[in-house]
Amino acid sequence: MLIDNYDLEVSTPPCEPGAERFSATAHLTVDISEILPYLNATLRGAIYHSEANALT
Repeated sequence: MLIDNYDLEVSTPPCEPGAERFSATAHLTVDISEILPYLNATLRGAIYHSEANALT
């Protein structure tokens, strides 16, 4: 398995206390940058930022 461990950070937008939406950030212990383009093609609504090496 590629990912064995991760830390998950969940928060609400700082400018909207009590908001009904959340933001989640996964902090991984391994580099998965090579599979981000594949995840982008598979996950509906995903956006791959190649310059930042990030998937939102």
